[in-house]
Amino acid sequence: DDLDLCLRLHRNGTPVYFAPHVEAVHHAGSSRTGAIRIEWHKARGFLRYFGTHYRGLRWMPIKALLYAGILSRFGIKVIRCLLRSAWRRIAPRAPQVPSGAGEHAPVEERRPETEATIRS
Repeated sequence: DDLDLCLRLHRNGTPVYFAPHVEAVHHAGSSRTGAIRIEWHKARGFLRYFGTHYRGLRWMPIKALLYAGILSRFGIKVIRCLLRSAWRRIAPRAPQVPSGAGEHAPVEERRPETEATIRS
């Protein structure tokens, strides 16, 4: 992970810089991997990072809170993914509106329908 690499470089005396304007392009993404699996790997990476770099009794209270937070976040993400998946299966889908129709139609085209509705 990038956090792990930066910390290791810093500890070895190599300067680490933050450059917010730099962009990275991933040519091989994780779009085919399930969302829950991605969240698990994120959580596991954070747990491994703190377990590797912050050892000893003095870090135990902080690590306990961090681990609880990381695992809670993972649990919340799993629940959200499951609810979204279930909602997609049961929610009725809106009919497809042809291009140029619906709310994108010019106001003049919609006005007669509105006036007819008001008169009724």
